[in-house]
Amino acid sequence: MKRRRLWACAGVTAVIVIYLLLAFLLNALPQNTFYKLAECPIAGAGQRVLVFTPHPDDESIAIGGYIFNSRAAGSQVRVILATDGNHLGMRDQRYQEFKNATDKLLILPEELRFWNYPDGKLSDHFNELEPQVEQEIAAFQPEYVIYSHPQDRHTDHAALGRAVETAIAKRANAGQNVQAYAYLVHYKYYPEPQMLTRQRFLLPPLTVSQHNEVWNKVTLTVEAETAKNEAIHKYRSQLLNPFLRPLFSGLMRSNELLVRRDIQPVQQI
Repeated sequence: MKRRRLWACAGVTAVIVIYLLLAFLLNALPQNTFYKLAECPIAGAGQRVLVFTPHPDDESIAIGGYIFNSRAAGSQVRVILATDGNHLGMRDQRYQEFKNATDKLLILPEELRFWNYPDGKLSDHFNELEPQVEQEIAAFQPEYVIYSHPQDRHTDHAALGRAVETAIAKRANAGQNVQAYAYLVHYKYYPEPQMLTRQRFLLPPLTVSQHNEVWNKVTLTVEAETAKNEAIHKYRSQLLNPFLRPLFSGLMRSNELLVRRDIQPVQQI
């Protein structure tokens, strides 16, 4: 009886492993795809980069290396934190972690903005959020705007992405263009694998890369990779979460990804 149970457990385990392996193979691009991706332009001296992050930590895990490289090249980088990160009642701690992390990425304290929208409720505040995004872009006049992908599966990320793209589309209608790039954090089979493996390149999930979007790689220097690692480890409250730690580890690679978004002008109503 005991042997029969062991064989049954082994069979179930084998089925699960095969399922996960097939899911990975069918939804992950081959590693040599990395060499076909164009290098993302980095803002240089005298240029401005405006970064929108839904929560304290997204800026570091998704584009910490890009931010560091831009600041190291002499650009001005402003980071807008949209929510208060207070889903678990830790707003003050997460705000401090955000300040500590962005300091590692060379962001000046005066270039941080806190919008204090409730964590998990951004979509409920879209009518307030979009005009605020538009005002920030108008005030800062960035050459580059970096933000969460509208197809991200976290509702806060998606809502912020939609708000940013709506604001950019309105400005484009008036002939005021910026270079728009989006980053992805929450998506099925992304990153693959969700574990610390710097030997594998970070690649777009297959289902998103088929949407005719132009994905760019951000190859990290040793200095950028070190800074990003240090920034991520400032988020101790998040790293203690067993559900988030694999995501953090999976995004700690030798490259990052940004997708160039072609945002068409729209008439304002």
